[in-house]
Amino acid sequence: QNTMKKEKKLEKIFSPKKPVVTYILIVLNLMVFLYGVLHGNDELINMFGNNYELVQNGEFYRLFTCMFVHADILHILFMIALYSIGPVVERYYGKSKFLLIYLVSGLLGSIFSGVFMTADSISIGASGAIFGLLGSICYFTYYYRATLQGILRGSIMPVIIINLVIGFLSSSIDLSAHIGGLIGGILISMAIGIGDKHRKSDQINGLVVLILMAGGG
Repeated sequence: QNTMKKEKKLEKIFSPKKPVVTYILIVLNLMVFLYGVLHGNDELINMFGNNYELVQNGEFYRLFTCMFVHADILHILFMIALYSIGPVVERYYGKSKFLLIYLVSGLLGSIFSGVFMTADSISIGASGAIFGLLGSICYFTYYYRATLQGILRGSIMPVIIINLVIGFLSSSIDLSAHIGGLIGGILISMAIGIGDKHRKSDQINGLVVLILMAGGG
C-alpha cells in the first residue's frame, strides 16, 4: 500500500500538464514588448525600468514592472528560456506556486540589481525570474534525485554555470539580477515546500532568509 501511494504521488507530480501560467507570462511579455515597439520602447524603459535612485525615492513598482520590459528583439528572445524551463517548474510545483516562484525570484533579482547598479543605470528583463525557475528546479531535483537521477548535475547545473560565466564576462548583462533571482528561486521553493518531502524547518528557514535578504536590499 505504501508503495502504491508513493507511485500515485510521483505519477501526479511527473504526469504531463498544460503549462497555462507559463504561456500567459510569455504572451504578457510579448504584448508589452510589442507595445514598446509601436509606441516607443525607450519611454517604456524609462517609465518602468529598475533604477536604484527612483526606487529609493518611492517608485517601488519598478522592482516588479522591470521584469516585463525588454530592450530589443534579442532581449525578448529570452522568452525561449521561459518556454523551455517554465513548463517543467509549473508541472512540478503547480500553477499558483509556479507563479509565486517566478514573481518572488524576479523581485529579489531586481533588489540585488538595485544594490549593485550605478545611479544612472536602468535594469530590465525577465532573466532574474527565469534564473529563479532554475533555482527552483535545483531544489526540486535535489529532493527527487532518486527519481530524476543525474539531471541536476548533467543538465541544470551546467546551464546555470555557463550563463553565470557569460554574465560575468559581459558588461551588458545584469549578473546581480541573475544571482539574486537564482537565490530567490531556491529560497521561495524552500518556503512553499515540495509535496510530502518538505520539512517545516526548511520552510521557516527559507522564508526567514528570503525576508532578510529582501529587507536588506
